[in-house]
Amino acid sequence: MRVAAWIACVLLLCGMAAGCRQNPSSLSSDTTPSGTVSAADLTDTLSLGFNPEDTLNPYAAKTQLNLYLSHLLYDTLVKVDAGFMPTLSLAKTADLTDSTHLTVSLKPGAVFSDGSGITPQDVVYSFEKAKGSANYRAFVSNFQSAAVKKGAVVFTLSSPDPYAAACLIFPIMKRGTDTDKPAAAPLGSGPYVYHADTLSLTVNPKAEIQKARFTTVSLKAMVSQAEVLQAFESGNIHYFYDDLSDGSIPRTTASQTTVDQNQLVYLGMNTGKPLLSSPEFRRAIALTLDRTAIASSAYTGRARPAVTPFHPLWQPAAGLTALPASPDSDTAETLLKTALDQPVTTPTDDATAPAVATAGTVPTLTLLYPAGNSCREAAAKLITRQLALIGIPVTANAVSYNDYLARLSAGDYDLYLGEIRLAPNMNLQVFFTAGGAASYGVPTGGNTAGQYAALRRGETALPDFVRAFSEEMPYIPLVFKQGMAAYHRSISYITPSSYNVFDGILKWQ
Repeated sequence: MRVAAWIACVLLLCGMAAGCRQNPSSLSSDTTPSGTVSAADLTDTLSLGFNPEDTLNPYAAKTQLNLYLSHLLYDTLVKVDAGFMPTLSLAKTADLTDSTHLTVSLKPGAVFSDGSGITPQDVVYSFEKAKGSANYRAFVSNFQSAAVKKGAVVFTLSSPDPYAAACLIFPIMKRGTDTDKPAAAPLGSGPYVYHADTLSLTVNPKAEIQKARFTTVSLKAMVSQAEVLQAFESGNIHYFYDDLSDGSIPRTTASQTTVDQNQLVYLGMNTGKPLLSSPEFRRAIALTLDRTAIASSAYTGRARPAVTPFHPLWQPAAGLTALPASPDSDTAETLLKTALDQPVTTPTDDATAPAVATAGTVPTLTLLYPAGNSCREAAAKLITRQLALIGIPVTANAVSYNDYLARLSAGDYDLYLGEIRLAPNMNLQVFFTAGGAASYGVPTGGNTAGQYAALRRGETALPDFVRAFSEEMPYIPLVFKQGMAAYHRSISYITPSSYNVFDGILKWQ
């Protein structure tokens, strides 16, 4: 099974249109999985999927199942709330002492499940594991180092970031217990303790849980996503989470909920090409696209329209708008006319050759996207139809993922569909830093990039950056994707997030 795509990098666009693939393994037709476990049976024990061929070490896990299970075994310095803001967990305080230093003190009395105290040295040890882990390194990419000073942990940032504390979500494990062995786990301080001999979890007696909904979690061995779905259908497991990154939407009438993810789908543009170098032309494209339709059709309602570069639930950007959720055709047509009335100089590598200028015409543009996914294909077709309405001809071109990356690197594209999972601090440096994973076509020396650097230094306000973004339009946010959680109907309270897919499942209600 695939590992959760937590790495902030350009990813394959996975979406869903009216014909986007439903998983052929249909789940039960009533609200309870059709197995031997009834609502009455689900009392003290919860059954979850588990891959015995993979480790439960969150920094080494290669499967989605085990990476998510680690949320039950380890606590973090902070947790991220529904507004993507940090709330203290193991940390007593987490404060910026200056623009590039974040100081964290631990809660007194915090202990691991064996009763040993959690120390600043354990935090530094865990941080270093996070820096080297494909599962977590993107979250701490702007963290240069960590050191113990006067009983606290001081994190040094590579560049200023007023929202850095939200990235302190890496699991804390005890020094010296690291392992990557299958079906093994380092020592943690989360709500549950793992027992390898019985393949189960039991409530951590040292954790701060007044009363857990489930005293025992039974782990059911499975090594494929198909097995997970079948196990849920038969009632052998009671809960599963899917980030929907592969475009398959499990069909089920069982209890389920959508889960907001900080995963942005965007339209990239080659700003080094004629017309696309014009901010007016880029804005015309942006205002023509119907984000509401893309979210509802291309993702069957499992996405939110992106009206700023940030997730719409992110608290600091509440109320800000850079783009409309629905098309603004009148403004788009005015911007397009302005762009077409201006001669556009075609760059040339030959300094002696005359520059080529065009005006009044819109050449056919190519929209590049990775092949092999019906959801991605449907999203590309929807965008081409929307742009055709304003007189911008676009041909969607599906290529292999390797060719996709090669053509982006070579600048051989006009438009492309991109996808990136942002860290909870909404770090956009991957767009605005030359060589960044999402910087293809972005004017990294432009005004927006400068405003973003000033924002992180505290020299400009968030509304000013959003305004600069909307004027230059270096790339076009489309939607933020959602995942799904499906669960047994006797689980009456659940508030999963992409950072803790089991949030709320432990509580008595």
